[in-house]
Amino acid sequence: MLPEKLKKTELEQIETLLKKEGFHQISFLPYFEISENFKKSYLKYLSEKKEANLAYLRNTEARFEIRNIHPQTQTIVAASFFYLNQKTLDTIKKTKYKIARYAWGRDYHNVLKKRMKKVCEKFSAGRAVVDSTPLPEKYLARKAGLGFVGRNGLLIHPQFGSFFLLAFFLMDKALPDDFRLKFQIEEKNTSEDIENLCKDCLKCVKACPSSAVEGGGFIHTSRCISYRTIEERENLEEIKMKKHKYIFGCDICQTVCPYNKIPLINEDKDFFPAEKTISIAEGKTEHLTDEDLYGSSLKRRTLAGLKKNIKLIGW
Repeated sequence: MLPEKLKKTELEQIETLLKKEGFHQISFLPYFEISENFKKSYLKYLSEKKEANLAYLRNTEARFEIRNIHPQTQTIVAASFFYLNQKTLDTIKKTKYKIARYAWGRDYHNVLKKRMKKVCEKFSAGRAVVDSTPLPEKYLARKAGLGFVGRNGLLIHPQFGSFFLLAFFLMDKALPDDFRLKFQIEEKNTSEDIENLCKDCLKCVKACPSSAVEGGGFIHTSRCISYRTIEERENLEEIKMKKHKYIFGCDICQTVCPYNKIPLINEDKDFFPAEKTISIAEGKTEHLTDEDLYGSSLKRRTLAGLKKNIKLIGW
């Protein structure tokens, strides 16, 4: 039985409605099989054991087959959401400790997933995904034309930079026949992105205090400050470095990137700094409990973990 198809007018409506929800770029991909080039590159990354203890990164069964995440997938809706706002940028300059720019407001997983579902479920059944499954998100977003993969392993838009998040909807309905015929999925290696768009720039490599950015488009996760301050539970001493003040996440490789010289600003209130986040960035945690972290990305670290990070930074 052939899958039901979307109409051109419905694609236009989806794009319009997602933009009203704050998404900047929206693209549609027909379901396709993950390329052998990507599989080979990713398996090499795993063989070098740079994924630390993030077990989901080793789930190649799901990462290499989209329908193992949502079996009915016919269409992939891919969207980027630029999250920087002036209030966060101003707040960062004043606080004692640093927090990754995406984490000052509400938890982006919940915010973007809700917005994606709100729009896409009007047109088709499916599954919204926001950084919560082994879906190869950067690979799909690159295919969808949302950016290129830089030396620091992040997706970068050549005009607007890298301070954006990705959201997807794995849709049960297929794309219109004429859309499918026109669509071509071009296969390129990450090395081509770096050679053509990063060129000789090594700013992210040189700026990383922990040498996690090696320059080949993958991060050495176990060294990464973001990983250490969010996911690591045992070898916490490695967080203690004088070259940074990050207690949750890290933006160093992004802030030095020339593509972020003039970042795209999105004054979305859900990403404005919350009072509890400002308190934590000031090191004032006495009045807070884990319940205060609900609805924030910081909850992944827990209050006890954030206190440990603050102590280890040693300021």
